[in-house]
Amino acid sequence: MSLRFFEGPAGCGKTTRLFEELEQILETYPLGEHQRVLALTKMHGSRRRMQGRLSALPVLRWRFHCSTVDSFAWRLVRRWRSLARTLSASELGEGNYEQVCSLAGDLLSNDVAGSWVTRAFPVVVIDEMQDSNGGQLGMVRALSASASCIAAADDFQDLNAAEENLAVAWAREIGEVESLTHNHRTSVPGLLAAGSALREGRDVPQYGSGFTVLGACNHNVGASFASKNLTWWSGDGDIAVLTPVRPANSNFVRDLIERVEEKPISDPPVGPHRIRWEESQEDECDRFISDLELPDDPNSQLGAADISLSGTTGPVQGLRGWFEQQQRVAGRASFMAEEIRLQARRIHQRSRAYRRVRDSGVRAMTIHQAKNREFDSVIVLWPYEVAGSPERQRRLLYNAVTRAKRQALVVVQNPNRLTSPPFTGGNP
Repeated sequence: MSLRFFEGPAGCGKTTRLFEELEQILETYPLGEHQRVLALTKMHGSRRRMQGRLSALPVLRWRFHCSTVDSFAWRLVRRWRSLARTLSASELGEGNYEQVCSLAGDLLSNDVAGSWVTRAFPVVVIDEMQDSNGGQLGMVRALSASASCIAAADDFQDLNAAEENLAVAWAREIGEVESLTHNHRTSVPGLLAAGSALREGRDVPQYGSGFTVLGACNHNVGASFASKNLTWWSGDGDIAVLTPVRPANSNFVRDLIERVEEKPISDPPVGPHRIRWEESQEDECDRFISDLELPDDPNSQLGAADISLSGTTGPVQGLRGWFEQQQRVAGRASFMAEEIRLQARRIHQRSRAYRRVRDSGVRAMTIHQAKNREFDSVIVLWPYEVAGSPERQRRLLYNAVTRAKRQALVVVQNPNRLTSPPFTGGNP
């Protein structure tokens, strides 16, 4: 039916305009009985923030379904599994994300399944649409054919782009486009100048109001830079330490963070500072499954008593409840290791998706994990291990720096790298 598309750089209020437009649509065309708004995004963190915004809209009154695109695709394939079998030659599992999304797009293009979905969800909201590719973009295309769609995106925040972003190009072609330019997140000159330079491929100013780039010849020097800023910024809002790679993949990142936490640095002494690393969903899920101590043979037969289920965390309680339900309803006492592993992954993902995230203290995370978030102050660690072309590195650094509202420090491993991209324009 329609696509209203908001695009612009980080911090320009795309998500705010998204929900303003949604309110206007619902006031003009109220939802019918049994109808809801469908809200989709890529990551669970973004989904949680969308859900908070949706729940605060009086005109909506909780009549919405907020989901990641992958989760909604799986729900659709399961709901229409008989039809899905006629469209797909193979039986797909929940973990086959791209294939499941492609199949969901085919289902949404089907007259029967597609009309059922858009009757239930006449209005669809898509945030961070630059991350929709392949089958996910196919789902959005199919939904836009019969529902009122509102989307927001910034092609420069596609961290995996090798060429033109297909979702943004499609939205520009068929949608009613509103380009936003004013930065509402920050008015700090140094942050604005750094963000503009990165987007435009120019030399990044290394010193400015609220923004500094420093080269560190080793992790101890870098730890001194970071610890001093953590001390100066203490009590001045929330602080995030961002990096393109996890500590396990970079000695510089790992050793720098450990040094900041270990003991005071410099004279006069600053620190130590506690830095809490936010695990990715994948890493946390893998650790949870590893702790179950399942045998390598996927066909091994096990009972609940054979598995390590100590603790009271949500995933542990969920898996324990699944065993009890299977025993009570189906009389089962034995399960294959692969079946347990699959259920454990599903239960953990569900628990993580709806778990409340602590926002206190200094947090460290990858730049990908920080997408769609904002912090008062940001420290970016830029090690040798950052991968990709100069263009990709500019996008990574841009996404990191633009998370900051007040101030940002970039600590670069080896001062000599300050004379090459992404800190300078062009290619090396």
